[in-house]
Amino acid sequence: MQNLLDFVSSNVAILALIVSIITLFVAVFTVYKTNQSFKRTTTLQNEIFIYSAYKDCMDIMYSDVSAEYKNNAKTRFLTAMDLYCKYAVNKHLDKKLSDDNLHFRKGCIEFFKDDILNNQDGYNNIIKYAKQYGIALHYNPFF
Repeated sequence: MQNLLDFVSSNVAILALIVSIITLFVAVFTVYKTNQSFKRTTTLQNEIFIYSAYKDCMDIMYSDVSAEYKNNAKTRFLTAMDLYCKYAVNKHLDKKLSDDNLHFRKGCIEFFKDDILNNQDGYNNIIKYAKQYGIALHYNPFF
């Protein structure tokens, strides 16, 4: 027993270093998993928000209401889309989940491209997103 105590007391610094390294690896792994979980949750919340805003916009666009009301619905949807694109461009979303619905966002961007191009300052994140994912906003006769 005395030999064990002598060994431990002479190697306390080494044991403390080993425990610190293990603790560091656990902390880094925990932060990594938490970040993944945050991105996944954020992506799902934003997807639901975008689909809800799109549904509301389309319901209003194809109903019998004033042009001003239709324009407000379109602006609300494009603002929500711009926010989503901001998160995507800055890599705050889960890439796999986000890319699963790329065709939906591509279709929306192409559908509203005239409005996006007419207000480039307001929808600058949509433009960055379109460039990042190769979505053409301008007519190019060579493609």
